[in-house]
Amino acid sequence: MNETDLATAAATEGIKQVGQVVPDVYKDAVQPAAQAGGHALGTLMNAFNMLLAPLERAQLRSEAKTERLRQELARGFEEIPEERRVEPPLEIVGPALESLKYVEDETLQDMFVQLLIASMDSERQSMAHRAFVKILEELSPSEARALSFISSNAFYLLRTDDKHLSVNESEVENLTRLSLVCTKEENYFDVTAGSYKIARIFALTHFGLDFCRTCIPNSST
Repeated sequence: MNETDLATAAATEGIKQVGQVVPDVYKDAVQPAAQAGGHALGTLMNAFNMLLAPLERAQLRSEAKTERLRQELARGFEEIPEERRVEPPLEIVGPALESLKYVEDETLQDMFVQLLIASMDSERQSMAHRAFVKILEELSPSEARALSFISSNAFYLLRTDDKHLSVNESEVENLTRLSLVCTKEENYFDVTAGSYKIARIFALTHFGLDFCRTCIPNSST
């Protein structure tokens, strides 16, 4: 058996492990006459199953969550046009799957999944920066949600006297440290108080824009 046959066999086995979660169309995609895209999904699913197996046996991750991630991977792969399906880079897939084992928050899980999906799309693969894995590892769940909120706004005004904020100071500081957002301070006139106050205005950096377009589902940036 040559290397191509071995690779196809491995991919087929990966799809079998996904079982009923992945529709028959994905099983067909890894037959000998399939495109490389089917091989990409099979390889990714196979690696996904192998990495999560120890945690499933230890009952550290519920089966429902694991199945949800499998479904999201399969759904995202299906949305990629067949001619754009490519093998994901190992330097992204390996670290992303390894980190995903320990992520419990669904917002962060979805960001990892979106990164994996982008890595299998020839039009988006160049935007799937290997540094995004490290950034996701350093985001808290609240910071991930704050970034999702920021990505849906051209800019966000953080007033020092706000009582109910969608984004708080500590989240802004970490997002700035990770070069995802930039900030500046400006004076604004508070009509109610009749005086000027200080506000912080922040927006996504170019790097942050690429990150959001790659890792945030349905990002409007």
